[in-house]
Amino acid sequence: MVNIKNLSKNLHLSSDGIWVSPNCNDISFPEDFRQYKFEIEDHSFWFKHRNQCICHVINQFCSSNVFFDIGGGNGYVALAIQQMGLETVLIEPGIEGVYNARKRGVRYIVNSTLSDAGFIKKSMPAIGLFDVLEHVKDDVAVLKQIHHCLTEDGKLFLTVPAHNVLWSAVDEVSGHYRRYNRSQLQDLFNKTGFQIISFTYFFSFLIFPVFFLRTLPSKIKIRKPENKDVTRREDTTSPGFEKLLKISMNWEISRISRSLIIPFATSCLCVAAKY
Repeated sequence: MVNIKNLSKNLHLSSDGIWVSPNCNDISFPEDFRQYKFEIEDHSFWFKHRNQCICHVINQFCSSNVFFDIGGGNGYVALAIQQMGLETVLIEPGIEGVYNARKRGVRYIVNSTLSDAGFIKKSMPAIGLFDVLEHVKDDVAVLKQIHHCLTEDGKLFLTVPAHNVLWSAVDEVSGHYRRYNRSQLQDLFNKTGFQIISFTYFFSFLIFPVFFLRTLPSKIKIRKPENKDVTRREDTTSPGFEKLLKISMNWEISRISRSLIIPFATSCLCVAAKY
């Protein structure tokens, strides 16, 4: 059982069983986007595959039975980690995401940003940032906070969108500040006291769809997408395409489970340790 009261100087337990901080500053995220994601996450190949990849690296590199999912939205990833048998704490600043996570069955929920929550130094053995860092203007400051909170042997698990060459209007609508590659992440970690212990790209099968359906139309100034377009790749697919997707996703899972690198894709999957 996670004793959150002993880990934070700012949080208190509300009457509905959610830990809250006095101040809660949200991150760059489109209005109503969390609810739209909540409606499609359970049926989306994109979210399912990301969860599978994340759970594989957690199983490989996480030595703790306590895991903190920071900025975890509706609790889709947190629930999967919880179902692995880890005591999982979701830290989410958006109240809509908090209540969606509660509906899903996430047991430990904190309605706060990491900075507002006031977790004490070296109190977290494992932290996840899953498609969060790109929404933060000052990514160096966030990683320094995480470094402060992680135990000496703690691990950071991270996913972010990959390659600025794939930047499109969808990134802007999504509230992204940037996309990353391995060298950019390495430079960022060098500044904040981390070293990469595992890295791969994933969603290799989405490179051409993303480029031709998002990046290229953005460059030639085709209409700006609505919020609902942001996750169109993440929605359900036709039966004919499902077979190809399954083959591609199984190939990626096979490589990730054997710690083999996928050389180019639309997302990064990284594990880092303090030094």
